Amino acid sequence: ISLPGEASHADMGNLVTRDISMNGVFLITDTPLPVGAKINVDMILTLGGRKKQDSQQAWIKASGKVLRTDNLGMAVGFDDKSRILPLSKKSA
Repeated sequence: ISLPGEASHADMGNLVTRDISMNGVFLITDTPLPVGAKINVDMILTLGGRKKQDSQQAWIKASGKVLRTDNLGMAVGFDDKSRILPLSKKSA
């Protein structure tokens, strides 16, 4: 998680996600950003498979803005520049 154009602001680091969709994500954090703040999100999402070797991963590279906050974190709405890219499986 990072903030565009904020050279003096540190990267927000790793956060836990909840309720992810093509339109946005809820990020669990004790320090949510203000509503309207622009944000960049890079995530690795593990998809399906009961066994680790059967699962696939996707890289989500998104930008958007904070839509709302509550005591658990913040909801981020993605803009139209967001992308989901498959990650290739590494051979064992």
